[in-house]
Amino acid sequence: MSAGSSTIGPSTMPADLPASSTSLVDDLLSSPFDPILLLDEAGNLRAFNRGADELFGLAAFRGAPADSISSLEPVRAVLGQTAGGFPVWDTPSGRSFVIQPVAAPSGGRLVLLRDVTDWRQLNIKLSDLMHIVSHDLRTPLTAIKSYAELLVDSYFGEMSPEQQVALEKLTLGIYGMVSLVDNLQAADRFDPRKGLYKTEREPVDASQIAQKVLDALQLPAEIQDITLELDVDPAVPIMRADPLMLERALANLAENALKYSAEGTKIIVRITSDRDSVLFAVTDQGRGIAPEDYVRIFERGVRVDQQGQKRVRGSGLGLFVVQSVAQRHGGTVWVESALEQGSTFYLKLPIRGEATVG
Repeated sequence: MSAGSSTIGPSTMPADLPASSTSLVDDLLSSPFDPILLLDEAGNLRAFNRGADELFGLAAFRGAPADSISSLEPVRAVLGQTAGGFPVWDTPSGRSFVIQPVAAPSGGRLVLLRDVTDWRQLNIKLSDLMHIVSHDLRTPLTAIKSYAELLVDSYFGEMSPEQQVALEKLTLGIYGMVSLVDNLQAADRFDPRKGLYKTEREPVDASQIAQKVLDALQLPAEIQDITLELDVDPAVPIMRADPLMLERALANLAENALKYSAEGTKIIVRITSDRDSVLFAVTDQGRGIAPEDYVRIFERGVRVDQQGQKRVRGSGLGLFVVQSVAQRHGGTVWVESALEQGSTFYLKLPIRGEATVG
């Protein structure tokens, strides 16, 4: 057997496993690539391959309780989780592993550690590239958007009806591009799993931020003959929140409502509060969302197209950003909807603890 092989010797395998289970586990533990551990039902370390030994230093701990092996702390943390999903563990040496516990055929658990270091580094490079590209696009798009608004307002003279229609379509496309660029930046910056942005809380007036968002969307709303309405409870207090993140979240909710609303309808942004939280609700009169899509629409890159609905372009980032902002503030986001009756998206942010003013 070559020195670089990860195949384990006979002494590594427990003798009391059934033959069929031994064969399967032996095949898994012979993997020359990723670290693999076998824990029995009592949580003792029964077997491991060379990759696991090199990563955790397990040679002296065969048969020991996993809880007593300090190097296995990242594995124990995953085994103790009740939620689904497989987290990525970044080692001090710079390697990254996805830890995946699965039931072993003999009882106990197999723990597979898949090396995703190259994927992780590629993902970082792609994120950096998207940030650079979106940042460089933002300035010229802002200038184009400003001139388009002047043209729509006939600042440079009157246009024919045909020219006006063409310009309005161009303007809506520019607004969509600006929103896309903003969300490309925000998706990574605000994602709580990446830690690329520090939440900067300061006293904010929720009604002022909401009004700013609606003012910025007034032109595309007028072009589509959609009414924007803001309804704020006077009792809503000043709260401590990140104004940039809150504005992006509300903008995405309002833009999402605009995308899926028919001409001649209304979008209402309501802000209310109780002792513990401020609640933002954005209601549209669109075609609604099916119940099976209520959760998945907040996942990154997910878009839901309803049958018979106008074709809407999008990146699937807007609602993901809203959810990221909610998580960064210790809040929640959800939707209530019925097909053919419209939707209401809710963003609830706490106003206790560090979110309290005074």
